[in-house]
Amino acid sequence: MIKPLCVAISSILLVYSIAGDARAQDTATDDATAPRAAINHLCMTLENFRPDTVIKALETYGIKARGDAQGAPGPLVHYISMRREDRGGAKEGTPELYFTDPDGLIIQLQDVSYCGGSGVLGNVCI
Repeated sequence: MIKPLCVAISSILLVYSIAGDARAQDTATDDATAPRAAINHLCMTLENFRPDTVIKALETYGIKARGDAQGAPGPLVHYISMRREDRGGAKEGTPELYFTDPDGLIIQLQDVSYCGGSGVLGNVCI
């Protein structure tokens, strides 16, 4: 089971995924079965978030649409994941925009009001 842990740092949100429990790896035995923490992606916010405008800007830097590819995204691609109501998004979907850097690190861009909640901007929080 993946347990997400979010840490807000100013307008940057780092999303850590910890597989299994939160045990630290025993480096003395180098137990390959011990769970390891990893950064899944980071999220940055911007004012007046408009996915279409952001995508146009990303494409001017050579970041291309991911298309229908499955699995982990490669470097320098962008895509939108529509978070539907069954996953806490809005009825019409909450667009979550992602792109990858040259090393393949996933970066999410959202409106400054985004809290991972419902609503079109993901800003309706409990």
